[in-house]
Amino acid sequence: EIYTYLGEMLHAKTYLFDQCWSVIGSTNLDYQSFRYNDEGNVGILDVPFASQMTEVFEEDLRNSTRIDEEAWRQRPFLEKVKEHFFALFRKRL
Repeated sequence: EIYTYLGEMLHAKTYLFDQCWSVIGSTNLDYQSFRYNDEGNVGILDVPFASQMTEVFEEDLRNSTRIDEEAWRQRPFLEKVKEHFFALFRKRL
């Protein structure tokens, strides 16, 4: 599922696995970060911390709008043009 966050800019890179393992860091899930950038992440194996992460994530979802396939298809033409343009530089952005 894809959501658009409605609050201030959200730049967090957080992951939660099996309600016990949390990962927080700077790594983007893109070619540039994996191939060229020096990124750092911290893994935390702690159920209470993971519960707090879940609460924060659920609060963020309450402040977000789900983007379904129809909404994605109906996005403005200019957005589609920008996507295609920046795709030309995806290995560098």
